[in-house]
Amino acid sequence: MARPPKVPSRVRARYGRTRQTVVNLEVVPVALEEVVNEGFLTRYRMLLDAEDCAFDELEHAYEDGDREHFLADLAAWATTIERRLAFLARAGVPLGNRAERADALA
Repeated sequence: MARPPKVPSRVRARYGRTRQTVVNLEVVPVALEEVVNEGFLTRYRMLLDAEDCAFDELEHAYEDGDREHFLADLAAWATTIERRLAFLARAGVPLGNRAERADALA
C-alpha cells in the first residue's frame, strides 16, 4: 500500500511565530452508496442546473449568430462541465469507460 502524501501546512506557534508542520493525508476508499446522500444529490443538482443554464445561454448565442457571446458562453459552459466532473471525481464516482466503472463498482 502506498504511503499517504505529506502536505506542509503553516501553524501558528507560541509568541506569534510561524513554523512548518507536516500533515498526513490518507485516502480511504468508501462504497459509492455511502457517497451518494442528500447533500451529494443537492450539490449535484445545483451543478446540473448551472450547466443547463450555461447551455441555454450558449444555445441562444448560437441561434442569434452572436459569435462574441457564443465564444464566451462556450467557455462558461465548459467551466460548468469541469466543475461537475471535478465534484464527481472528488466524491469518488468512477468516470472512466464502462469497464473501468464496472471494476470500480465491483
